[in-house]
Amino acid sequence: MFDFFLSFHVWLQYTLVILFFISVIFLCRYLSKKLHELTVKLERFVTSPWVGLLEKFHFFRSFYFTLMCMFIAASAPVILQGLRLIHPLLNSLISRILWAFALITLCITLSSTVSVISARFERNIHLPVKGLSQALKIIIWIITGILALSAILNKDPAYLIGGLTALSAVILLIFQSSILGLVSGFQLVLNDLVRVGDWIVMPGQNADGEITDILLTTVRVRNWDNTVVNIPANTFISNSFANWREMSESGGRRIKRALNIDMKTIRFLNNEDIEKMKKIHLLTDYLDIKQRELEEANRNADEFNITRITNIGTFRRYILEYLRANPKISNRFTCMVRQLAPTPEGLPLEIYCFCSDTRWVYYEEVQSDIFDHVLSIISEFDLKVFQRAGND
Repeated sequence: MFDFFLSFHVWLQYTLVILFFISVIFLCRYLSKKLHELTVKLERFVTSPWVGLLEKFHFFRSFYFTLMCMFIAASAPVILQGLRLIHPLLNSLISRILWAFALITLCITLSSTVSVISARFERNIHLPVKGLSQALKIIIWIITGILALSAILNKDPAYLIGGLTALSAVILLIFQSSILGLVSGFQLVLNDLVRVGDWIVMPGQNADGEITDILLTTVRVRNWDNTVVNIPANTFISNSFANWREMSESGGRRIKRALNIDMKTIRFLNNEDIEKMKKIHLLTDYLDIKQRELEEANRNADEFNITRITNIGTFRRYILEYLRANPKISNRFTCMVRQLAPTPEGLPLEIYCFCSDTRWVYYEEVQSDIFDHVLSIISEFDLKVFQRAGND
């Protein structure tokens, strides 16, 4: 135990010694800052992406300060012995506190190193590096806290770990939400459910946008209206969400849209209509083949059972050939034009294909161009798009 009956002279000596070490620490802090500035000036002559990151996270300053604190902690027993201070317990306590402080500065340097590595490789690998780096920092700080406390108390680290084990149930109860988020964050990493840059849709969280950051317990999403939503990591494990990453990586984005044809305008084509439409180069081969097939099929049929070419069927074939000839439509995926069930609003004619450019703006432009063309040329087939009459 401390001897509380030390003389005033002894207390004054130790007070001056403590002030001395505090002054030395502040002096080391100032010197480390100056050495950092000098190092940065020298590093400007080196063209490397590491330089900016080391400067951004103040690596050199913390590194120099750690070296100086380690030297002070190592030399403290010699300094105290040289001052001929007579109380061994206080001498030992000062030395242990200095070592604990040196361990904390070392932890700061290691955390800075982790931040530099994380920032350097964040965009190069398909993993949420920031979340992993945060987990690693927590581990570093926990280990440092145990070592620093054991140094101050002059106890073996296993002694403190045993005490934490006894309190594990209380710790789990207090930090239940944080631990659940931490475990969910690791599940997101291991299962590769989301990445930075993914477009996700989660209606329950009002999220419809791009993931900008994956932290240890939360995922940050910037919606298309530039609002930011922070979603707990465990929400991605317990709830469903849509991830458009596979669509982006596949090289094709689906176009699926229908227009309603006025069924009153659907009719058979006569020979004059067929000859006129043969002038459309996308239909020439189709109509020639179709005419030969129909002549063969109708050879022995009566006038009520003959098969004839319709304007809706020809229009459907034209759209299909137009899509196949469009270089912006991918030929690696399904491409078709089909009729859906008739409705009171007309006959739906659905275009189903995949745009080869998955970027949103270009995709919408390609889709609009297709329907601009289809709506403009439909009159050439004597067809009309159904449109509800307005109230006069």
